[in-house]
Amino acid sequence: MNASLKTDKADLTQIRRLENELRQLRKKEKKHALVEKTLAISQASINELANLLPNSVFELDMKGNVVFANTAGLNVFGLTQKDLKKGFTAFDVIAPESHEDVRKNMQKVLKGGQEHMPHQYLGLKKDGTKFPVLLQSSSVIKNGKAVGIRGVILDITKMQEAHDLISKAKSELEHTVEMRDIELKISVEKLHRILEQIISAFASTIEKRDPYTAGHQQRTATLAQAIAHKMGLSVETIKTIYMASLIHDIGKIYVPAEI
Repeated sequence: MNASLKTDKADLTQIRRLENELRQLRKKEKKHALVEKTLAISQASINELANLLPNSVFELDMKGNVVFANTAGLNVFGLTQKDLKKGFTAFDVIAPESHEDVRKNMQKVLKGGQEHMPHQYLGLKKDGTKFPVLLQSSSVIKNGKAVGIRGVILDITKMQEAHDLISKAKSELEHTVEMRDIELKISVEKLHRILEQIISAFASTIEKRDPYTAGHQQRTATLAQAIAHKMGLSVETIKTIYMASLIHDIGKIYVPAEI
């Protein structure tokens, strides 16, 4: 009888212990469910806020699948939430010629954590249109390990167009300046030739007025030119000295021939 009572008491103790563990487990389950519900609400709020951002925000898993993209990000590539639900990868929205660069930079981000400078790629819209984009990203870390990539994409089509227009305008301006320089140089050369002709005419007139000293001005000019050259003067200065020497006796024009 006593053995039976002991057994019943032991069983009752075991049952109460199990009931207590069950109650504790149910409490934990409720807390876990509450945490999951809170996380789900928080995630939904974060997604709603992300959809309000003007910039394109995205997140990839380790295989490059797009697991999240805000409305602006989808619009950039002509995509919708339906396309996101169907699933697509980062390589579906990047032109083939940029795939290798994207692959290398994804590996760097997963190893290094974050890109300090954005990279330029060639984006690919749903309709096949290619356009320039800037992308900056960082790794998603959970429990000390990289589990994906998140970042921002900027459509720089208008920036590129503006840059091209500026480059074209700069090129046209440089060409115009170059042409004007050429025209100015030609005009200056023409003026120099006219000036030389005028000076030669003056020199010829002076010699005719004073045949006794014919050739004197030319010899003076040649000698002055040689001296200037020996002094190491500039080409323009030597030329100016030569021209001035040719007409250094120009005052003789006003002296009467009989004198």
